[in-house]
Amino acid sequence: MPVKRRVTKRREALCEDAERWLRGEPSGFFEFKDTDELAALWAEFGDPKVAVWDEGARKPLEVIYSGQPLDATF
Repeated sequence: MPVKRRVTKRREALCEDAERWLRGEPSGFFEFKDTDELAALWAEFGDPKVAVWDEGARKPLEVIYSGQPLDATF
């Protein structure tokens, strides 16, 4: 008769950075920026030949010429 093996469901302990991030304290993880700050960064540094800022979607929107995406290879 086959032996049934138990599957351990115990989660691994979180690292110190992850625990600090969960508590809302500064940690080694990157923080997400709010959409207004992203829009300002895109206005200053974004390339309108590649994408434009879509205010409705609150994110960059790829510019498409003649039905084909731009070729990024130079």
